[in-house]
Amino acid sequence: YQVKLNSLTDILIVSGKKEAITGLTLSFLNPGELAIIPDPSEPIYRNATILAGGESEIVPLLERNDYLPNLSTLSDITLNQAKLLFLNYPHNPTSAIADVQFFKEVVEKAAKFNILVINDASYNHISYESTALSLFQIKDAQKIGLEFHYFTSVYHLPGFKLGFLIGNRDIISALNAELQIFTSGINSFSIDIAIESLKNYSRISKQINSEFLKRRDIVLENLDQIGWKVKKPKASPFIWVKVPPKYSSLGFTRMLLRKAGVLVLSGTEFGENGEGWIRLALNSPLSQLKEAIERIKRHSHLWQRSYRPKRSKRGND
Repeated sequence: YQVKLNSLTDILIVSGKKEAITGLTLSFLNPGELAIIPDPSEPIYRNATILAGGESEIVPLLERNDYLPNLSTLSDITLNQAKLLFLNYPHNPTSAIADVQFFKEVVEKAAKFNILVINDASYNHISYESTALSLFQIKDAQKIGLEFHYFTSVYHLPGFKLGFLIGNRDIISALNAELQIFTSGINSFSIDIAIESLKNYSRISKQINSEFLKRRDIVLENLDQIGWKVKKPKASPFIWVKVPPKYSSLGFTRMLLRKAGVLVLSGTEFGENGEGWIRLALNSPLSQLKEAIERIKRHSHLWQRSYRPKRSKRGND
């Protein structure tokens, strides 16, 4: 990203994502204070806010806004009360990405209202047509923000819990003191894996992106064959799919599991604005993804038959 950091003061190694987000929230949000949380989003942002005794200001992420939070809808009173703003781009679950203009507006607004921005960049390293941005590529972002990167996502190492935060040295120092209270140290084995992974970053990331691109395109092609019109993700290992008419997200998720033996996540797992959608993940091997799609195809008649538009009684009208 061409971002310069002091390795001793601006970077903090953390063991896991939930621990890091929870530690951040406990460090910088006092009981009764406000955190701005997009919806849909990963549940940890809201759960950590609750654990800290804070209040949540929910900002809906809508398809018509490319799943970017419209901060202009928040009043100055709300922004003055807010202490934290959670972002996550590339986004889980919608796979949306943020552009330079959006990040610039966030940095300007956060500086004006003294809000700490936490950008969860866990999925930055799975990108297809273009490289996902870092918040810290924006001028002055380091003064108001923190950004989280996760080795599990970078190198597709499920169960390997290690990541790092970058940001302002004063913020990093305060967070480090907080995390030392309730987290254990990181073993040398994990550090060794991380070092070797970073040394070979270009080669590994190229291979992983190539594999995920293949998975994405094959899954999209097969979804199109059964009539699911899905916007092509530009990044992240997720595909955000609208459920058929007259199904709820949870109802359709249950039907796929019961009838087809395929597990997806209901959009409501990520908040009330996820209603009407399901999230597919590309983390399984291609052979398993193909099998899942074939099972869905075999049972597609269930919703196509039940909810086929009725013909008019006046004939072909």
